[in-house]
Amino acid sequence: DAPPVARDIMKSAANHWGMDMTYSQGYRAVTASSYHRWEEDKVSFEMIIPYLDKFDLLNDNSTVRYDRDVNCSIQRVFVCPGIMKDTLMHVRPVVSLDACHLRSKWRGTLYTASVKTSCDSIYPVAIAIAKDNENEAIWTWFLESLRDAIPRLIEAHPNERVRYKLFSFVSDRCQGLSNALSRVFPQNYHDDCALHIARNAAKGGGQKVAGNG
Repeated sequence: DAPPVARDIMKSAANHWGMDMTYSQGYRAVTASSYHRWEEDKVSFEMIIPYLDKFDLLNDNSTVRYDRDVNCSIQRVFVCPGIMKDTLMHVRPVVSLDACHLRSKWRGTLYTASVKTSCDSIYPVAIAIAKDNENEAIWTWFLESLRDAIPRLIEAHPNERVRYKLFSFVSDRCQGLSNALSRVFPQNYHDDCALHIARNAAKGGGQKVAGNG
């Protein structure tokens, strides 16, 4: 939802408390609230490294990585909880990869690697947050971190006649991601997400074309 504006504050004050506020008062209320949230976000970002260090200490076998620039500002963070590594013994051997843009004051991109259980539950195996937009370099760093954290992803397939590794990857046809996958997991099967293909087909040829696909 869109953040409230001054007129929203004026309407709420009149409806709930019977108060008549001027536009200037409503504007100052919105500004003060936004500043307070900005200060909370700022403190949260400043605490992320101590939080990550504590998380790594309290969760055995977890993998936590972060890079900082010359000004000590965090550029990217990778987290793979230890419990997720063990549970990959009991999931479908397909990893879904995706990224989305974050809409906070400090813009960035969230990267995820998710799996599906036999009960159709979906949960993330690892996540990363990077300062830049989605690109091949960050995908390469994320996948290398994922491979190092979970060696099971490159285990041989139990059927010797299958030339690919046990785990496969599914993505949204992002060229940078595809290139990174070919470089980091060259012996794992990689395919495109059917839902993304259908959506692209619907944009170009309508729902009928997408449904026939």
